[in-house]
Amino acid sequence: MVSAALRGNPALTRLRSTLSKVAAGKVWLLAAAGLAALIAAGLLGLKLRQPPSPSQQVVVVPIPAAATGDAAAAAEQAGVTPRPAPEPGSSKPQVPTTASASAPAAPPQPDVAISGPPAPAPAPAIIALSPAPDPDLVEKTPDGPLPALGHDGRQPWIVYARPFDAGDRRPRVAIVIGQLGPSKIPSQDAVQNLPPETTLSFLPYHPVADLLQQARRLGHETMLDLPMEPLDYPREDPGPKALLVALEPRQNLDRLHWLMTRGTGYIGLMTYMGSRFDATPDQLRPVLAELKQRGLAFLDAGRSGDDIAPKLGAELGLPRGLADRVIDADASRTAIEAQLAQLEDLARRGGSAVGVGQPYPVTIETVAAWASHLPDHGIALAPLSAVLAR
Repeated sequence: MVSAALRGNPALTRLRSTLSKVAAGKVWLLAAAGLAALIAAGLLGLKLRQPPSPSQQVVVVPIPAAATGDAAAAAEQAGVTPRPAPEPGSSKPQVPTTASASAPAAPPQPDVAISGPPAPAPAPAIIALSPAPDPDLVEKTPDGPLPALGHDGRQPWIVYARPFDAGDRRPRVAIVIGQLGPSKIPSQDAVQNLPPETTLSFLPYHPVADLLQQARRLGHETMLDLPMEPLDYPREDPGPKALLVALEPRQNLDRLHWLMTRGTGYIGLMTYMGSRFDATPDQLRPVLAELKQRGLAFLDAGRSGDDIAPKLGAELGLPRGLADRVIDADASRTAIEAQLAQLEDLARRGGSAVGVGQPYPVTIETVAAWASHLPDHGIALAPLSAVLAR
């Protein structure tokens, strides 16, 4: 009877209906909350899988497993646990972890690509040249030090030469850049930016002693330019101490000695102008004999159009060379590249070739770019001393 009475009570009926709707609402609310939680968890998971922003990039600090001393101390001070460097051939980055004695081990982190510019290529090792001057290879004169044979027979052109692997059987190309010294900026550019295998020659009318030493510190073999009379002298003037056909041999030797005292540590001399003097055997022979007696080498820059100097040098047993190409007679990049390509062909056919040039900016830039790819061509860039006839 009570149950029937309750069922017949309109107020109770409305209350039961309301309670049923509330219960149904709670179910939908719980369902909605669960769905929202699932969506939030999914978004969080996606964010966790995203790489860190640039401001949060992980910095890789590869430290050898056996690191000791400064490297290990620096790592400890920075709060970084040293890890072994990757095995050779492995590109997987090493991710450092923060050192903590009590914190639980962190789960493995996904590999992260490190952004930013690539690390610069390591600079080529500078080959240390022998100290210059060697006191045993110097003759003291009122004008300054002259190169001389050592008491044990050592020759300056060998002692001061840039080392080169005699077992390297690749064809060799030697590049000599001359007329350095008169202009400071091109001279510094050549000393600092040309490959150290390039031989550098300095015009001794200018203070070049410091440049010679700087060039040697950077691994360059060095020479002095030898001013000599050209065919159109005096319209073309090789300078006040040039060797002239009209002078007596003793006068030319005095001038030669003065020029040679302008610096130290060089392997020999290269002709500067000289198309007339270089083609006059009676005047040239005493000069080459003096170089031979002092243990120096001689390079004919190839502008005279004949081979008198190499022939006389062979008779005297003088270390000598003849330039095969003037690489920047046309001072354009395309023309210089063509001359360098010809030197490569000559070296493949004959074993070696010599190119000479001046310190034009385009020459320095083109030679440096060409030399960087030369090993791919099977050619060795060699110092002049490595290609001289002996």
